[in-house]
Amino acid sequence: MDRKRPRPGESTADILRSLASSRCNGSALANILRKLKLHSDRIEDLPASRYAIQSAVLDLFDTVSVSETIQLTDGSEFTWEYIDPAMLLSETVRRLPSVAATYESAMLKHPPSEARPWHLIVGH
Repeated sequence: MDRKRPRPGESTADILRSLASSRCNGSALANILRKLKLHSDRIEDLPASRYAIQSAVLDLFDTVSVSETIQLTDGSEFTWEYIDPAMLLSETVRRLPSVAATYESAMLKHPPSEARPWHLIVGH
């Protein structure tokens, strides 16, 4: 079976960026896995299956998620699980040296202070 080769200039970062901007249903995950396998010589610990990718995503969710139990007006409780933006940023910087370097460079040019604090803007 002939595999589609990467486009010239298409880097692993480009492929991973497409992951971040896509919906991760089964077919999208399979497509991403196919693209990653094309670059397997440049990626260590390449997940071998969709299940491995889904497991990695769940592990990451467990690392950055928070649960809060909220009392509802009828007396019942609701458990709200969400990703903590600060924890997600911290984990991203820890896992991706290029992101860490970008933040380090920005911090050296514009160090956060009480007068000029940094802000984390979250959009959904």
